[in-house]
Amino acid sequence: GVRLQYDVADVLSLEASWGLLTEGGRAVDDESMALLQATGLLSERLSYFLLGALMAGSRPDQRVSTVGFGADFYPLPSRSLELFGEGYFQFGELGDQDKRARAFQAGARTLFRSSWIEAAVAFRSGDEDPTDGDDEGFQSCENVNQFMIVEDAALGLDIDTNVLSGRLAGGVRKNPWEGRLDVGLFRVEEELRSAGGTLLTGEEDLGVEIDGTLRWHLSPSAAIHLRGGILAGSEVL
Repeated sequence: GVRLQYDVADVLSLEASWGLLTEGGRAVDDESMALLQATGLLSERLSYFLLGALMAGSRPDQRVSTVGFGADFYPLPSRSLELFGEGYFQFGELGDQDKRARAFQAGARTLFRSSWIEAAVAFRSGDEDPTDGDDEGFQSCENVNQFMIVEDAALGLDIDTNVLSGRLAGGVRKNPWEGRLDVGLFRVEEELRSAGGTLLTGEEDLGVEIDGTLRWHLSPSAAIHLRGGILAGSEVL
């Protein structure tokens, strides 16, 4: 692939990228992705981004487009309060299904002298009926691994579609120690069904996850951390 970036002073950054994944063998399933993104400042307290992406498969009827936008706003001169939000829409074709999906995240973060607190809500749409010709499940290439069990791709379940979550996080640092606590409430957005439409479970609660992290900074370039998490009250699992 190739990636190009152009910075217009300090107020606008443009990025364009294209990548191709090719496979050999009989079951060839090549993929390509094209992306355009603009990130800029509207003022000293307000930044934004605009995004457009196209994922294409090996057949003409495998094309999914994603458009997104987001903003980051500091309402106070001290920049101790941050408000953020982002939203995405997906549309296109996946074989004999039309892609219609959406996602958003919004929240706030407060900074203190040596600590911080953040609250947010995140949503990624799910597919209500896999047999109706519309695929409403949001699919992305994002790398959100805030919670070890529900979200982490390496350690956990990597659930990043058909989910609604409320999340609260906080941290404190007193050199060389740093501590962090994350609490998340997770629910599936649509009932879980098989590809044939069979209802797998009518439950919607993915559970409440509590994660804790303790980090010891040995130097500015090295640290040791201990992390643990627990998921409780999951009716889906």
